[in-house]
Amino acid sequence: MKRKNRKGLEREAPYSQIIQTLILILFTTVWFIDSIWLKVSTILNQFIPLYLRISLFVLFIILAIIFGVPSHKQLFSEKEPSKTLITNRILGHVRNPLYLAILLTYTSFIWLTISLLSVCILIIAIIIYNWMANREERILEDLYREEYRKYKEKVPKWIPNIKKYQIN
Repeated sequence: MKRKNRKGLEREAPYSQIIQTLILILFTTVWFIDSIWLKVSTILNQFIPLYLRISLFVLFIILAIIFGVPSHKQLFSEKEPSKTLITNRILGHVRNPLYLAILLTYTSFIWLTISLLSVCILIIAIIIYNWMANREERILEDLYREEYRKYKEKVPKWIPNIKKYQIN
């Protein structure tokens, strides 16, 4: 199967859009069936109050927006991908902000109903997104060589370095 000739596609892991769509469908289906309909693995709901679950849901959605919106604007605002390595704004804090935003969104829905089956799907999603990020980082390392290696040393892959923002 030949991939579409879209600019910048060569910088993505093979079939990443299909993989992401399948994960979304799988997660949504399992979460909905378990949380709303069958309630097979939502036993923890009786121990964690609804106000706390809603608060965590909102917190994780806000975090997903904080990482997702700026990274989407930064990466996809131009018609063609940047010819230089982008290391500023949100990409100066975390190397995979868009993937992080997606995983935070999944996590937020888990907090809402604490579906343990959905946690299993989230773990699978984390493994797959990490694999895709690793593949894409190898591509970027081939493109930008030492510049990308230095960037990797300074900027965390998934979780921003909080110490960087502490006031002494």
